[in-house]
Formats: sequence, C-alpha cells, structure tokens
Amino acid sequence: MKLRLLGTLAVAAALAVSAHAPAGATTYTIKDLGTFGGSLGTVATGISNNGQICGYSYTGGTTQPAHAFLYSNGALHDLTPTITVDSFATGINALGDVCGYNLAGSSPTVWLYPHGNAYGALTIEGPGYGFGINRYDTIVGKDTNGYAAKWSGGKETVLTAKVAEGRSINIYNTVVGSVGATAAKWTPGAGLTLLPGAVETYAVNNSGYTVGVLYDSYNNPHAAALVNGVWDTMAAPTGTGLYSDAVSVNASNVIGGYITWYGQPHACLWTSPDQFPQMVDLEISNPITGMALNNVVGINDSGVLAVAGTINGQQRSFILTPQ
Repeated sequence: MKLRLLGTLAVAAALAVSAHAPAGATTYTIKDLGTFGGSLGTVATGISNNGQICGYSYTGGTTQPAHAFLYSNGALHDLTPTITVDSFATGINALGDVCGYNLAGSSPTVWLYPHGNAYGALTIEGPGYGFGINRYDTIVGKDTNGYAAKWSGGKETVLTAKVAEGRSINIYNTVVGSVGATAAKWTPGAGLTLLPGAVETYAVNNSGYTVGVLYDSYNNPHAAALVNGVWDTMAAPTGTGLYSDAVSVNASNVIGGYITWYGQPHACLWTSPDQFPQMVDLEISNPITGMALNNVVGINDSGVLAVAGTINGQQRSFILTPQ
C-alpha cells in the first residue's frame, strides 16, 4: 500500500475553487435529471456508454417510495411504475441494460431491465440484492443469506457462502466486492482472492483495473486503486479533514468519486491514484443555482459523468457532458 502525503498548504490551495478551469482541465455542461415528485429527490447510481443513467427517485404521496429510473433521451423514466414498495436501479452496462432490486420488507427481489423493453417490463432473476451488471447481463450482489452471489438467466450462483457481496462485474466475469470487512475479487478458475488493506472494492473495468476504499492507521478512508496487486492511494495529513472514496472507473482508468473536506463531500476525478484530484469542484459552464456536486457515481468511456449531489439541500443527480 502506498500513501501519498500532501502538505496542508497544497491541500488548501487545491480545494480553493477558481473561477477558471485549471490548465488542461475539462469543462462540462450540466443537466439536472429531475425527480418523480418526492421531497427526498433523486439519486443516480451509474451511466452507460450511451449516456443513459440509472438510479432511483422518490415519488410523492404519504410514504414516498423510491422508484427505479432510467434517464434516457433527456427524460426520467420509471422502471417500476406499478409497484408500491421501494425499488432501486443500482447498475447499468455499456448497452443500457439495468439491474436493481425491489425491497418488500425482508424479501428483496433482483431484477433485470433489458434496454429497448417497455418501461416497467422487468425480468425477475431471483431473491436478493443486485448491485452490478456486465455486458452479458450477469448481475452480482448478495442473496438473502447475505452471501455474495451472481444471477444469470434466472439462476443464482453463490460466489462465497459467508457474509459477502459482489459490487461490480466486467465482461470477463471478474467480480469485485467484499468478504466481511476485507476487499475481495472473484475470477473464473481462480475463485476468491482477498485483497487485504482495503475494506471494499466498488468497480472493475474490462482491463481489471479495480477501485475502492481503504483506511489508514488512523481509520480514515481514502480512495484507492489496485495496481499490480498493490493498493495505491492518495492520503492527506492527519488533521486536515481530507478523506476520499473511489466508486467508479472507465476504460481509460479515469477514477470517479469524492473528497470530503471537513464534512463536505466534493465530486472529483483522478487519472491515477497518486494524483491529487484534477478538479475538486468540477468546472461547469452553466451552473445551476443552489447546486452541490457530491460524488461521481459513474463515468463512461466518453468521459460523460453521472454525479450525485443536491440543489438547495434536496438530493438531486446530474449528467455532466465534456465540452
């Protein structure tokens, strides 16, 4: 594990938001995805190579259940329009197929939405929680026993019969996630490999580049990437209040996530785990009044971002397109 230590002045300077983009930085246009009318707002969870975004948005009424959505062609579409329980779209593949789960008390259900289907036309995969999906519609997550599992064609396969979960899967069926409080990877043939030093892996791309979070000796979280079998991370000096997490990665190994500066999350990108984020507050050409950008939850291979944040304190999510 390699920690990059930054001086306090460097940290402060990097967090100062300039009115102009840094040299070589990308400027984005932004669009709010909208809501389904609930006061709790909208949360994005991923983006496809076609610029479609999945997530969940709270509806109106007394109970305000969450409904899974697909943002496509500039509009927010309800993937579970007829259900009365919470539903969450949690992963989307390059083609726009979406996975997620419905939550009915203690009986969660994993589902698949194939792109091109009528909205609401889901394929039920089985009981459990689906978190990630690959190009071939294999879904990973955890089953109702709390075991890491994958689903394909309505069949569940347990990856590890212990407390564990799969978070992401690539086209080669490499799965990353965690076993207990230790990051983990499952590969065809080799099976389970524990990745000590990190507590969770959130995303893996098709070249196997893996990102997640680890904790330093002071129990502070830091964004990290697995490079040649070793966790490589950016760490700040103790007492600066600067902590981070990496939750997404594209084919070019650009990492998306956030930095927390004294309790305030800032969406950011890294082009390597040793690099201080190229933009702490992403440079926006058409900012929305009252917006805050908190987490890059998805980045596609064209560099388009799905970002979770707020508008005037309400949960909202955005699509950011490079200019």
